[in-house]
Formats: sequence, structure tokens, C-alpha cells
Amino acid sequence: MDKYIWMLPVLFMFHDMEEIIGMEKWVSSRYEDIAARYPIARRMLAPMRNVSTARFAAAVYEEFVLLTVVCLLADVTVNSFVDGLWLGVFVGFAIHLVVHLVQATVIRSYIPALITSIITLPPSIYLIKQSCQSMQMNTCVIVGMAVGIVGVAANLIYVLHRMVKVKSVE
Repeated sequence: MDKYIWMLPVLFMFHDMEEIIGMEKWVSSRYEDIAARYPIARRMLAPMRNVSTARFAAAVYEEFVLLTVVCLLADVTVNSFVDGLWLGVFVGFAIHLVVHLVQATVIRSYIPALITSIITLPPSIYLIKQSCQSMQMNTCVIVGMAVGIVGVAANLIYVLHRMVKVKSVE
């Protein structure tokens, strides 16, 4: 696992750059069409209509800082829980990539994040598998993984909520 720790922020930033670069323009140009074809998407995409590239980049930056702290802790400590936390964050990131693939499949169209999801998912799966094989699984690792996965999901929801709330106040 040790030799893979810093691949997580590299893959994360590679992937999120595509989202940062394309999200604002994509949402503004595709919202009406997608919302008309998929009413459930209207509720999910409507808040994103008012999120600027700068605001989206700030949210990605916040995620990157948290992810970097987890990587730093995993790198400098010898702690099963922290190792599991790192692995859980990586699994959460991989799940996030799969979600993008499902989104693109459902709407049968490109979404910002599709290309880098396709590129980064295979190495992510490989690195997760290699890390699992190199770790001695115990309760601390498993609890750390659960905290990492739930933490990634909770942070994504919180960040999206804050982006929309702050924008609507402005």
C-alpha cells in the first residue's frame, strides 16, 4: 500500500480537472434537453445551473485538501485504522467514477468526467486490489474503510449542498 498512497491525489486531480473545465458550460448547454428527457435529472441538475467554474473548483479544492491530509496521515503513521481510512477514501473515489459511468450511460451522452472516469477506473481498481492484498485485514482496517467510504459520500453531499446554498444567497 505504501507505494500507492500518493497515486490517489494524482488520479483524483486528473479526473476532477475534466469536471472543473467542462461542468459549467455542459450544464448550461445541456440542462434543458436532459431535464426534458429525464425529469429526475432536473432535480439533480437544477442546483448546478448556478454554480460557476470558480465555485466548483473551490469545492474540488476542499475535497483535494481533505484527501491529501488522509494520504499524509497514511504515509507518516503506522496505524491500521488510518490505512483503512485511506483505502476507504480510494474505494469511495472509485465508486464516484462508476457513478459517472452510470450517469453517462443513462443519458446516453458525454458528461464532464466521463473520459477521465474511463481512464482512471482501471488503475484505481488495480491499486485498490494491490493495497488490499498487501494489508492485513483486521477490524481497525475494516472500520477505517467504512469511515472513509461514508466520509467521501457525506463530503460530496455536503460540498454540493454548500455550493448551491452559498450561490443562492449571493
